[in-house]
Amino acid sequence: AAWVFTKEELEHSPSRVQGVSAEDEKKLLYEARKLISEVGRAIKTSPFAVGGATKLLMRFYTVYSISQIKPIEMARACLFLSCKIFEVPARLRDVVFWCIKIETRGGEDFPE
Repeated sequence: AAWVFTKEELEHSPSRVQGVSAEDEKKLLYEARKLISEVGRAIKTSPFAVGGATKLLMRFYTVYSISQIKPIEMARACLFLSCKIFEVPARLRDVVFWCIKIETRGGEDFPE
């Protein structure tokens, strides 16, 4: 029951208390979830691990503010941790490589 929140509690998340607008919070979390999904496909991980990573990310930001830790950075950690929880073989090196590759897609720093 510790992870059950009322609508009012979710509307007054730590991010909102620190002045982050609902629109900005939604946009940043969307980008983080999108990264989890794309990297999950790239490393050929289980859909359960991707779903678990998304759930870890969303639960984290019900307790901590987006202004403390960037969602994109937390997404990387959530995906790697979720792979370990669901016992899906994923090397940290692969997760980091694909995160960087997807984040810098189309830029000059795009790794080969």
